[in-house]
Amino acid sequence: MEVFLMKEMMDYSEVYKVRWANLLSSELKRRHFHNFISFQRNHIALEPQSQLMNMFRRLFRKS
Repeated sequence: MEVFLMKEMMDYSEVYKVRWANLLSSELKRRHFHNFISFQRNHIALEPQSQLMNMFRRLFRKS
């Protein structure tokens, strides 16, 4: 019973992954790809970097 359940769950997760990947790729095709990339860059890459730089500045100011 447990083994069967595990297999069911694995099958389900595989189906879910494939479905999610298809959804994402169609979404990317539907939008402008460059807009998506620039959005990613602005919101995910730059923000933590600037926070990191501010942290370093604070550290060096104190010492």
